[in-house]
Amino acid sequence: MPGCSIIGCRTKQVSKPAGVTLHRLPVIEPRRSKWLETIGVENIDTTKKHIYVCSLHFEASCFNRTMNIVKLRDGALPSQALLPLTRLKTSDIMSERDQNAVASASVYDIQFVNMPHSNPEYMPPTRCVAENEPRTITGVISKDGVANISDDALHIINKLKAKIQKQVKHIKRLNEKIRRQGKKIANITNIMKELKQRNSINMETADLVESCVLKRQISKDKGLPLEGQYSEDIRKSAITLG
Repeated sequence: MPGCSIIGCRTKQVSKPAGVTLHRLPVIEPRRSKWLETIGVENIDTTKKHIYVCSLHFEASCFNRTMNIVKLRDGALPSQALLPLTRLKTSDIMSERDQNAVASASVYDIQFVNMPHSNPEYMPPTRCVAENEPRTITGVISKDGVANISDDALHIINKLKAKIQKQVKHIKRLNEKIRRQGKKIANITNIMKELKQRNSINMETADLVESCVLKRQISKDKGLPLEGQYSEDIRKSAITLG
C-alpha cells in the first residue's frame, strides 16, 4: 500500500489519520521539479515505485475541499516548514556554519581547495542515508542483470548528478578566482617591499597604500561598488613617488 515518501513521515494509506490524503508527485514539468526542489531530493524515500506526499506537508490553503472531494489547487507546492524537523537540507547546514567561517577569514587566510579531479564531468559517488540505517536508491534486477529503476528514482538520480556537477564547476571557478586574487596580492606586497628597500617610500605610507589597494581589490572581487577616487593621503603618496 502507498504511503508518504518523505523520510521521517509515517503516514500510510492503511493507517493514515482521518482527513489526511496522499498526493502523487507530478509527472509534468516544471511542476515536478518544483516539488522536488522544495522537498529536497535527499529527503525522499526512493525505494517505492511511485512517490507520494501526504497532505500534512501542505498548507491548508493549498486544497480545494468542495463537495467533500479533496484536491490540490493548481500550482500548490509542499511547505518546507511542514517537513519533518529531523531532515535538514545539506545546503542549509552548510550556509549557517561554513559561510560564517568564510566571511570572517582575512585575505591572508585564503587557502586553495585541493580538487583531485578538476574535470567538471567528474561526479563523486553519492549515498543517501536515512535516520540511523543506510539506504540506497534501489531497483529490481532483471534476468539480463540490468537494474529496472523506476522513472521517479531515475529522475532523482539525474537531478542529484546535475547538482553535483554544478557544485564541482562552482568550486573550480572559486579556486581560479582565489588563485588570481592571491597573485595580485603577492604582486602588491612585492612592489611595496621593493619601494621600502629603495627608500622611495616610508613605512607608514607603504602600509597605507598597501591597505587601500587590498581593500579595493577585495571590494572588486565581491562585486561591491568602488570609490570614484583614492583618498587624499594616497594621492599625495603617489605624487611623491613620481
